[in-house]
Amino acid sequence: MSDVRPRVRAPLSALSKTTIAALAGIAAAMGYVALGLIKSVDPMTGVMIGVPLLAAGLIGVGWRWAPALGVLVSVLVGAFLGLIGAEIPHNVGGPLFAPFVVLVVLVLVCLTAGLAALVQNYTRPAAERRMPRALPFALTALAAFAAGLIALASVPESGVRMGISPEVMAGLPAVTLDKFEGGELRVRAGETVALRLENPDFVAHSFDVDELNVHAPMPAGEQSLAIFTAAQPGTYIFYCAPHYDKASGQGMRGTLIVE
Repeated sequence: MSDVRPRVRAPLSALSKTTIAALAGIAAAMGYVALGLIKSVDPMTGVMIGVPLLAAGLIGVGWRWAPALGVLVSVLVGAFLGLIGAEIPHNVGGPLFAPFVVLVVLVLVCLTAGLAALVQNYTRPAAERRMPRALPFALTALAAFAAGLIALASVPESGVRMGISPEVMAGLPAVTLDKFEGGELRVRAGETVALRLENPDFVAHSFDVDELNVHAPMPAGEQSLAIFTAAQPGTYIFYCAPHYDKASGQGMRGTLIVE
C-alpha cells in the first residue's frame, strides 16, 4: 500500500508578509480617501478597497505566483496616484496630502516586496526564503521620510491667514464653488471689496483676477478671504488657477462685473 502523506503548506516568507501588510495598508488608505475625503459610497469604492484585500488574501494562501498580484495592484494604484498627482502641489498640507504620501510609500513597498517575493518563490526553496537584511532598515527609512514630510507640510505658512472674527467673516459676501461654473459677481468701482471664499472641497482652489492682481488661495475645507479694490468699471474673468486652462478657457471660471 502506498504511503500518502498530507501536503504541508510552506510558511510565508518575510517578503510575502511584507507584501500582504502593504496591500492591507493600501486598502485602508484608499478607503480613507474614498469614504473620508471624497465621501463616495459606490461600486468603485468597493473595488478600491476590495481588490487589495483580495490580493492580500490570495498571497496568504501561499501560492508561489500570488505575489504577482501585489505587483499588479501596486501598478494600478500607482496609475491612480498619477492621475491625482497634479493636485498635490496645490494641496501641500491639505487633507489629500498625507494619504497621498502614505499611498506612495505603500505602493513602493508593495511593488518592491512583491517582485522580490515572486523571484524568491521561484528560485529558492521555502527554507531559504529569508528576509533581506536591508529590508527593516529600508522600511524604517521610508516610514521616517513619510512622517517627516507630512509633519513638515502641516506647519502653517506665515502670512497666509488673517485675524478676523467669525462674526465678521460670516457677514461678508460669499463666493462659493458654484460661482466658478460660469457665475457672476458684482462689485462697485473704487470701493474696497472683501469676499468670503468658501471651499468645502477636499482639494485646494483659488480666486484669481489677473487684471486686478488678485490671487487669493482657497485652502481645502476652509474659509478664506479676498480683499481688493477695482478702480475702473468693467468686466473681468475670475478663475481657479489649479483648475482653469487659460489657453482654452475651459475649467473653473466666472465673471466679475465692476459697476
